[in-house]
Amino acid sequence: IIPISAILAYLINFLFALIPLAILLIIFKVKISTGILFLPLVILGQLFFVIGLGLFLSALNVFYRDVAEILEVVTLAWFFLTPVFYAVNMVSGAASIFYRFNPMFYFIELYHQILYNGAALSSFNFSFLLSAYAWALASFIIGWTTFHRLEPAWIKEL
Repeated sequence: IIPISAILAYLINFLFALIPLAILLIIFKVKISTGILFLPLVILGQLFFVIGLGLFLSALNVFYRDVAEILEVVTLAWFFLTPVFYAVNMVSGAASIFYRFNPMFYFIELYHQILYNGAALSSFNFSFLLSAYAWALASFIIGWTTFHRLEPAWIKEL
Protein backbone atom coordinates (compact mmCIF):
# COMPACT_ATOMS: atom_id res chain seq x y z
CA ILE A 1 0.00 0.00 0.00
CA ILE A 2 2.75 2.49 0.91
CA PRO A 3 4.63 2.49 -2.43
CA ILE A 4 1.40 2.64 -4.41
CA SER A 5 -0.07 5.40 -2.23
CA ALA A 6 3.03 7.54 -2.76
CA ILE A 7 2.75 7.04 -6.53
CA LEU A 8 -0.96 7.88 -6.51
CA ALA A 9 -0.20 11.09 -4.58
CA TYR A 10 2.23 12.09 -7.33
CA LEU A 11 -0.40 11.17 -9.93
CA ILE A 12 -2.83 13.65 -8.36
CA ASN A 13 -0.08 16.28 -8.37
CA PHE A 14 0.55 15.51 -12.06
CA LEU A 15 -3.14 15.84 -12.90
CA PHE A 16 -3.27 19.23 -11.18
CA ALA A 17 -0.16 20.28 -13.12
CA LEU A 18 -2.03 19.58 -16.36
CA ILE A 19 -4.36 22.51 -15.61
CA PRO A 20 -1.71 25.25 -16.00
CA LEU A 21 -0.30 23.35 -18.97
CA ALA A 22 -3.72 23.42 -20.63
CA ILE A 23 -3.96 27.16 -19.97
CA LEU A 24 -0.51 27.73 -21.51
CA LEU A 25 -1.40 25.61 -24.52
CA ILE A 26 -4.49 27.76 -25.06
CA ILE A 27 -2.57 31.02 -24.56
CA PHE A 28 0.12 30.02 -27.05
CA LYS A 29 -2.51 28.70 -29.47
CA VAL A 30 -1.09 25.19 -29.67
CA LYS A 31 -3.27 23.04 -31.92
CA ILE A 32 -5.17 20.49 -29.84
CA SER A 33 -6.80 17.75 -31.88
CA THR A 34 -8.67 14.52 -31.36
CA GLY A 35 -5.45 12.81 -30.23
CA ILE A 36 -6.13 14.34 -26.80
CA LEU A 37 -8.55 11.44 -26.30
CA PHE A 38 -5.51 9.18 -25.89
CA LEU A 39 -4.07 11.24 -23.02
CA PRO A 40 -5.81 9.17 -20.30
CA LEU A 41 -4.44 5.98 -21.91
CA VAL A 42 -0.91 7.36 -21.85
CA ILE A 43 -1.28 8.46 -18.22
CA LEU A 44 -2.67 5.04 -17.26
CA GLY A 45 0.19 3.25 -19.00
CA GLN A 46 2.74 5.46 -17.29
CA LEU A 47 1.01 4.86 -13.96
CA PHE A 48 1.39 1.09 -14.31
CA PHE A 49 5.01 1.49 -15.41
CA VAL A 50 5.84 3.62 -12.37
CA ILE A 51 3.93 1.35 -9.97
CA GLY A 52 5.93 -1.63 -11.21
CA LEU A 53 9.18 0.28 -10.89
CA GLY A 54 8.21 1.52 -7.43
CA LEU A 55 7.28 -1.94 -6.17
CA PHE A 56 10.52 -3.41 -7.50
CA LEU A 57 12.75 -0.70 -6.03
CA SER A 58 10.96 -0.54 -2.69
CA ALA A 59 11.33 -4.32 -2.29
CA LEU A 60 15.04 -4.10 -3.07
CA ASN A 61 15.49 -1.13 -0.74
CA VAL A 62 14.58 -3.28 2.26
CA PHE A 63 17.60 -5.50 1.66
CA TYR A 64 19.99 -3.04 0.04
CA ARG A 65 19.84 0.35 1.75
CA ASP A 66 21.92 2.04 -0.95
CA VAL A 67 19.14 1.64 -3.52
CA ALA A 68 17.66 5.03 -2.55
CA GLU A 69 20.99 6.86 -2.98
CA ILE A 70 21.80 5.10 -6.24
CA LEU A 71 18.29 5.82 -7.50
CA GLU A 72 18.84 9.58 -7.12
CA VAL A 73 21.86 9.48 -9.43
CA VAL A 74 20.21 7.11 -11.90
CA THR A 75 17.04 9.22 -12.03
CA LEU A 76 19.01 12.38 -12.77
CA ALA A 77 20.95 10.67 -15.56
CA TRP A 78 17.75 9.08 -16.88
CA PHE A 79 16.12 12.51 -17.06
CA PHE A 80 18.88 13.90 -19.28
CA LEU A 81 18.90 10.76 -21.43
CA THR A 82 15.17 11.06 -22.08
CA PRO A 83 14.10 13.56 -24.76
CA VAL A 84 11.92 15.79 -22.61
CA PHE A 85 13.13 19.25 -23.62
CA TYR A 86 14.72 18.33 -26.93
CA ALA A 87 13.44 16.55 -30.00
CA VAL A 88 14.57 13.03 -30.81
CA ASN A 89 15.48 14.03 -34.35
CA MET A 90 18.22 16.28 -32.90
CA VAL A 91 20.15 13.13 -31.97
CA SER A 92 21.44 10.77 -34.62
CA GLY A 93 23.53 7.65 -34.96
CA ALA A 94 24.01 5.17 -32.15
CA ALA A 95 22.44 7.53 -29.61
CA SER A 96 19.12 7.45 -31.43
CA ILE A 97 19.08 3.64 -31.18
CA PHE A 98 19.59 3.98 -27.42
CA TYR A 99 16.19 5.68 -27.11
CA ARG A 100 14.41 2.50 -28.14
CA PHE A 101 15.68 0.90 -24.91
CA ASN A 102 14.51 3.81 -22.74
CA PRO A 103 10.96 3.10 -21.54
CA MET A 104 10.20 6.74 -20.80
CA PHE A 105 11.05 7.67 -24.39
CA TYR A 106 7.75 6.20 -25.57
CA PHE A 107 5.67 7.94 -22.91
CA ILE A 108 7.35 11.31 -23.48
CA GLU A 109 6.97 11.02 -27.25
CA LEU A 110 3.27 10.23 -26.80
CA TYR A 111 2.89 13.35 -24.65
CA HIS A 112 4.70 15.34 -27.35
CA GLN A 113 2.42 13.93 -30.06
CA ILE A 114 -0.75 14.66 -28.11
CA LEU A 115 0.01 17.99 -26.43
CA TYR A 116 2.54 19.76 -28.62
CA ASN A 117 2.24 18.32 -32.11
CA GLY A 118 -1.55 18.08 -32.09
CA ALA A 119 -1.63 14.58 -33.52
CA ALA A 120 -5.08 13.63 -34.75
CA LEU A 121 -6.52 10.15 -34.40
CA SER A 122 -5.60 9.42 -38.02
CA SER A 123 -1.93 10.36 -37.54
CA PHE A 124 -1.51 9.01 -34.00
CA ASN A 125 1.47 6.67 -33.61
CA PHE A 126 -0.15 3.51 -32.23
CA SER A 127 3.15 1.62 -32.31
CA PHE A 128 4.48 4.01 -29.65
CA LEU A 129 1.38 3.39 -27.55
CA LEU A 130 1.85 -0.38 -27.87
CA SER A 131 5.54 -0.09 -26.99
CA ALA A 132 4.74 2.06 -23.98
CA TYR A 133 2.17 -0.46 -22.79
CA ALA A 134 4.61 -3.33 -23.33
CA TRP A 135 7.14 -1.56 -21.08
CA ALA A 136 4.39 -0.80 -18.55
CA LEU A 137 3.21 -4.42 -18.48
CA ALA A 138 6.75 -5.76 -18.12
CA SER A 139 7.53 -3.28 -15.34
CA PHE A 140 4.31 -4.05 -13.48
CA ILE A 141 4.75 -7.83 -13.69
CA ILE A 142 8.40 -7.70 -12.60
CA GLY A 143 7.68 -5.23 -9.80
CA TRP A 144 4.62 -7.07 -8.51
CA THR A 145 6.35 -10.47 -8.61
CA THR A 146 9.52 -9.22 -6.93
CA PHE A 147 7.58 -7.37 -4.25
CA HIS A 148 5.47 -10.39 -3.31
CA ARG A 149 8.34 -12.88 -3.45
CA LEU A 150 10.53 -10.81 -1.16
CA GLU A 151 7.76 -9.74 1.22
CA PRO A 152 7.98 -12.77 3.58
CA ALA A 153 11.70 -12.13 4.20
CA TRP A 154 11.18 -8.49 5.26
CA ILE A 155 10.44 -9.31 8.88
CA LYS A 156 13.84 -10.95 9.33
CA GLU A 157 15.55 -8.07 7.57
CA LEU A 158 13.77 -5.26 9.41
